Amino acid sequence: MEALGKFVAWIVFGFACGICQAWVLCKLWIWFIVPQFHLSPLSLKMAYALTMVAHLIRPVASPEYKDESTTAQIGRMLGTCVFVPLVMLLIGWFLK
Repeated sequence: MEALGKFVAWIVFGFACGICQAWVLCKLWIWFIVPQFHLSPLSLKMAYALTMVAHLIRPVASPEYKDESTTAQIGRMLGTCVFVPLVMLLIGWFLK
């Protein structure tokens, strides 16, 4: 039962990370792509789909962290799924 709870938690966490990345993609798209190429803004749903396609085309190879605790794994995921996109958003905000 505990394994099922962890599995569901990872799925929910992965979905939330995808939403965060899609939101950042929407903002960057509006700031840079729409004015330059005169394209329509992306919806959150379309940005999420583009993010999934990008991850399928260029999968991220993650090293094995078998000895890492669950808390450390969550911290690492937060860093890559939330912190990195928000830093990219901050850099984009300075550039716009």
